[in-house]
Amino acid sequence: MASSGPDRESIFGKRNNIDANNFHRLVGLQYECGTTVLRKYLTFYISKIRKTNVNDFLKGLSLKLQTEIKDLTLDAFDITLLTKIILDECKPTGDIKKAVRALRECRNEIAHNPKGEINGKSQFNKASQNILTIAISLGDDVKRQFAERMNELHQSELVRSYSIVDIIKYNEELLEMRLVYSAPDGELIKLMLCKWSRQLARISDVSSFLERLKQNGVINEMEKRHVEQAYSSGGQIEKLILYIVQHATKETTFKFCAVLRERHPHLADLIEMKEHDGLEIDEYLASQQRRSIMNALQDLTYDEEGSKVECEMVHIKVEEWIQTPVTFRMLVACLKELFPGLRYEEGDARHTFSTTVNGY
Repeated sequence: MASSGPDRESIFGKRNNIDANNFHRLVGLQYECGTTVLRKYLTFYISKIRKTNVNDFLKGLSLKLQTEIKDLTLDAFDITLLTKIILDECKPTGDIKKAVRALRECRNEIAHNPKGEINGKSQFNKASQNILTIAISLGDDVKRQFAERMNELHQSELVRSYSIVDIIKYNEELLEMRLVYSAPDGELIKLMLCKWSRQLARISDVSSFLERLKQNGVINEMEKRHVEQAYSSGGQIEKLILYIVQHATKETTFKFCAVLRERHPHLADLIEMKEHDGLEIDEYLASQQRRSIMNALQDLTYDEEGSKVECEMVHIKVEEWIQTPVTFRMLVACLKELFPGLRYEEGDARHTFSTTVNGY
């Protein structure tokens, strides 16, 4: 077996992670913000200047170019095609024309970059300014949303194929090392958020919790929408923890704790280290989940003499309703508590409850 010691020279050479991060940030900026602002600008031109819809505009463009455009939407158009259509059809002038051309040139530089590395952030900053130049023409709200998203991309790190829990674990180790040398306010709380992330990921009423955090200035609307992209409530909490750990200031971290204490004081005690060993937290979370299941069952089911429904159907509907995994044992216990006369039948192929699910 070949040696893999520290003196062995890699055939791939030494990678500069800082420059690689700069490259991937620029790629993310171009594909996420660059293409989006160009599509919005073209959509604005089609509806406000041409006074038509995208479908008819692209049909006319197809005839003009004597080529078939199979997908009559702008979603399939990349930066190269978008910039060509804008320059040829919209004929922008001044700063917008310069910005559109610059985004196309930036795309070409990315495509021909030999190492996937960029020294410094000047290219990112130039591309950001070009995107903002176009966004300004679309209104203040559009400009603000692009500015916020570009700021997030500017602060992001290169993350490959790690799960959110993996990244949280990495941040926990990083925070522990930092606390060996100093203990700034808020850092210890972030460490506890990482340590107890699995317990936090089991809390209920995530939607109202996120809304309350937004009302208290912990997250803004864009950050809230980003967190809500995760399907499950647990996944949303994991995304939220990652945001707090990576971006929250001391004040924001303390605001998070205050909102957590309003909703879940036991968990707040755990995060703030109020003489808890965490053993009773599982009981607390189980009671919270039980309450959520009972609420879901009250909305989803009703008792009807002689009716039957498959257990799997009830299980799926409840999990979709509360957006978190539910054990079958907990589901049966809640159903029996809600419907004392319920009968649970276990057969060879399927199990059934003698109750009815709304809509079935």
